[in-house]
Amino acid sequence: MNRKHTLLLLCLCMLLSTASLAAPDGGLERGSPEELGFSTQRLALVHEMLAQHVEDGRVAGLVAGVARHGKIAYLESMGWNQIEQDNSMLENSLFQIRSMSKPITAVAAMQLVEQGKMKLDDPVSKYIPSFAEMQVFLDPAVADSKQTRPADREMTIEDLLLNTAGLSHRFGALYRANEVRSRGDTLEELVEKVAKLPLVGDPGEQWVYSISITVLGRVVELVSGQKFDDYLNEHIYGPLKMTDTAFYVPMDKAERLARAYRVSSEDRSLSLLPQMDISITQDPPLLEGAAGYGMAVVVDETLSAYGTNNGEFGWSGSLGTFSWADPVSGSSVVIMLQIQPSGAYNIASKFKAMVHQSMID
Repeated sequence: MNRKHTLLLLCLCMLLSTASLAAPDGGLERGSPEELGFSTQRLALVHEMLAQHVEDGRVAGLVAGVARHGKIAYLESMGWNQIEQDNSMLENSLFQIRSMSKPITAVAAMQLVEQGKMKLDDPVSKYIPSFAEMQVFLDPAVADSKQTRPADREMTIEDLLLNTAGLSHRFGALYRANEVRSRGDTLEELVEKVAKLPLVGDPGEQWVYSISITVLGRVVELVSGQKFDDYLNEHIYGPLKMTDTAFYVPMDKAERLARAYRVSSEDRSLSLLPQMDISITQDPPLLEGAAGYGMAVVVDETLSAYGTNNGEFGWSGSLGTFSWADPVSGSSVVIMLQIQPSGAYNIASKFKAMVHQSMID
């Protein structure tokens, strides 16, 4: 498997996606673990660990997959999409991946950079004038709008990608108090609300897990001249045959949706998370392809003017989904589950460690 395909396995989905690495159209073939450099016995221990979490009622269900050199070494679904309905988890179940959408937004932005349509050092205000002459809170902890100063410099596209733009988190106290985020707003409306509030720091000063990639999605719209979902469908999802990737689940796919559960802090029991204000089966006004952290990876250094990433890369979602890829070993790994808090049992961390231990070549 070439490095481009390794990246694409990481970018499986936007806000909702199938966990299947073996999609009917253009999926990967299965290979024997030993052929791909894994120990069958050690992968069996990985499976046992995952299955035990389901059997003990720690999670409703999950799907996990390991691919290397263009073939699948391990792919299993276990448990239930929804416990109450006794719906079994499927290899092609659909999941909310939330923050795992950020790499896709970053890829969209980097496509436009590589095409020369924008530059990493472009000020964001070149595309969204509201971000010109931003103010910074004198004390972000107090966030008094009357106690501000001018920012040292303007935020750039690179700042949005790196989360160094001085913006706050979408669920942070600042944005909650000012009712910045609503799925009933359009992406343009959300971003304009963000621009009206002072920054929590100077651009480039510090890394803050923030709403910056959502703002980047709006930049993609303005530079490309397309709605964000239209751009992604044409330039990412379509070419990669990501047919189950979207901002919502259409009704004809609703039975494949894995429900999200909250773990009780008292007795560790599971309860369904409440529905969002706009149903997940309804096309929302807000096309938000991120929740905070963006990244891009060079997949062909011979065609890129940017540095090469020689290590593994990946990211997680706030409901427990996690994926990563290692271009050096040619491996790509993904685990999909729906649990809050996402790190309740450190399942993804255990899975990652045991997959590494299963690699024998």
